[in-house]
Amino acid sequence: MTTRLPTNSDPKRRVLVIDDEPVIHELVADIMDDYEIISAETGAAAKLIVTSGRAYDVALVDKNLSDVSGLELVPWLRQACPDCEVVIITAYPSMDSALEAMSLGATDYLIKPMRDINELRLRVGNACERVRQRRAERKLVEALEQSELSYRELYEASPDAVLVIDAVTRVLHDANSAAERLYGRPRAQLVGMNAADLTSPTAPPIVANGLVRRREKRADGTLVSVEVTTSTLHRDDRVYVVEVIRDVSERERADAERAELEKRLARSTRFEELGRLAAGVAHDVNNLLTVVRTNAELAAEAIGADHIAIEDLDQIQAAVTSAADLTRRLLAFSGRQLVRPTVLDVNTLVANVGKMLTRTFEARARLVVDTCPMPAMTKIDASQLEQVITNLAVNARDAMPEGGTITIRTRVRADEPRVVLEVSDTGVGIPADILVDIFEPFFTTKGSGGTGLGLATVREIVTRSGGTIDVSSIPGRGTTFEIRLPWTDDALAEASGRARTPVHAGRGEAVLVVEDDGAVCEATRRLLGGAGYAVHGVRTAEDALATLATGSAQLVITDIDLPGMSGIDLASQISSLPVVLTSGRAADAKRLEDRPFLPKPYSADDLLRCVRDALDGARR
Repeated sequence: MTTRLPTNSDPKRRVLVIDDEPVIHELVADIMDDYEIISAETGAAAKLIVTSGRAYDVALVDKNLSDVSGLELVPWLRQACPDCEVVIITAYPSMDSALEAMSLGATDYLIKPMRDINELRLRVGNACERVRQRRAERKLVEALEQSELSYRELYEASPDAVLVIDAVTRVLHDANSAAERLYGRPRAQLVGMNAADLTSPTAPPIVANGLVRRREKRADGTLVSVEVTTSTLHRDDRVYVVEVIRDVSERERADAERAELEKRLARSTRFEELGRLAAGVAHDVNNLLTVVRTNAELAAEAIGADHIAIEDLDQIQAAVTSAADLTRRLLAFSGRQLVRPTVLDVNTLVANVGKMLTRTFEARARLVVDTCPMPAMTKIDASQLEQVITNLAVNARDAMPEGGTITIRTRVRADEPRVVLEVSDTGVGIPADILVDIFEPFFTTKGSGGTGLGLATVREIVTRSGGTIDVSSIPGRGTTFEIRLPWTDDALAEASGRARTPVHAGRGEAVLVVEDDGAVCEATRRLLGGAGYAVHGVRTAEDALATLATGSAQLVITDIDLPGMSGIDLASQISSLPVVLTSGRAADAKRLEDRPFLPKPYSADDLLRCVRDALDGARR
């Protein structure tokens, strides 16, 4: 009992799907739309198809059919079509059934539902490829036995290298043109060589699915990955081994690149998920801190400066400030931080960051802070510069497993003019061949312990701030990162002119507060009301529009993250009124459209100043 075998010239590969679920037939047809799909919903129907002579390459068999066990069908199919492969598919997998399937002649075992539909295409496609390759090899061997001329034509036309090897001595008896190209040797040189001399001794062969994977040596000494199938040839009373050798180096390289891209995608996805989590946590905590800060300030104002509890309230305010700094760092980590460049002295910031790093670094990493005597003024987002210094210092610590010294140094180059910030270490250094790649996103030398985003983020921050970053390294002696940031003449004037003007109280102006957090809304209402404003609070943008339609307001303060319509969309609908936007998470500067933005947790001073400035600005 045999079935007609398709030739390599057949236009499509054929898959016989034997499954009692119609949806499986539809799924396979959709996934493998360039294959010819032959469907049978029972074992009996499958046998009828096969015995009728219908050709196929691979049978995809459900383990639990309605009329017969798919496992019982496996040996029948292998006997009916020895060249074809059988792949078992089941929704009830077990190790015993998998082993039984393989022992009966199945070549693969798939589990449904399939989490990755490409896995079906890949594994069934590989099975088809093996079937076709075996058939091609069988035809080749038959040709060798039937006709020397036909043998030679097929032999030379084969795109794969073919070696004919004496089964006893392992000496090459013949080789085709593809073998000459693969090994970089002429046929005359290949014939007479021992087959072992063409195979790398340092890479042991791997046997899987009837194929041998190994590394072959070219004439120039380079290695190439190959897949080998073997058969035997009886000729002139001698036994030869015929090896058909396929170069799979390009496929191997593509597989490695795909695996690396998948790892990068998974790492990036994990980083994005952590970023969203961090931003959400920062938003919720900032709402709570707004309530704590506002009520503490109201309490301090109510009891007076001489009250015994005033120091306790000051401690609460200090704790709120520390917690607000933590949420700001969370937003910076998430990439959702609103960038607010300010004029600052890099010396002061470096000194503060140095104190924090000294407390957190192990004793083996000695930190030296060397700041220049003159102010190193530049305009940059303070939290982002802290992030740059911290990232470089942590990398420096990790580069000194045996301990060493990290130096953070500042100086001013008045001739450029530039503020120069250096972070150097006495660690292992960076090899020259990877030095050019260290700023590339996802490039890391820390394995799974690194995201590959640290130095890429550092370069992005520095570049966005108008600066440059360079690196020099000597393996075994250490690495130095040099950052150059703009220094401007008006920096000192701006920094010295920051003294706050007195806060002006309200004059009875009507203010509408739109805030979905009830505690924040109430605290803000009380603070503004105590400062002389007529305040009304609502919880949604829709309620705000209804209130504005029936009453009057001279200013709207709205949270951006409202349920339903956002605060930004609300602001766009009431363009006739000044609007102050606020949020516990960072806002996109482009979406703000130059409207005032008050980040939470805001202080009474910040809130009152922002409201007063917005009202006075609207009158001008």
